[in-house]
Amino acid sequence: MASLSRGLTQLRLNVAEFGEKYNDYLDDQIKASAVEGTAYMKTRAPWNDSTGNRKDRVPGAARAGLKAEPTESPLTFGHSHKEITFSHSEWYGIFLETKRHGKHQVIMPSVKAIAERFMAKLNGSLDRVARNR
Repeated sequence: MASLSRGLTQLRLNVAEFGEKYNDYLDDQIKASAVEGTAYMKTRAPWNDSTGNRKDRVPGAARAGLKAEPTESPLTFGHSHKEITFSHSEWYGIFLETKRHGKHQVIMPSVKAIAERFMAKLNGSLDRVARNR
């Protein structure tokens, strides 16, 4: 039990030593993943950007308005909380996501794909940050 306590103490010291650098690393990864998420959604949106006979819509606006951006969370957990918001900028985006039981959705598949890539980038990240201090 004493060795576990020593190990936890050492872990706490190590995290405190390069915690801010790791936080900066995470911020950079979040920003990069948001850019990647925007591109991913725009290239994989499964609908055609046609307006039909609607005079109130700009052709291509739905695809152009897809975005993923790092956002400040209103939640507080006593530590840094990071998130990326994936969204449509057009009011009718929700209908593109839900019509035909989600057959044409782009946001949730994009969140899943970008989250998997983000988590893969975090694999070994503590070592990378520790080596660059």
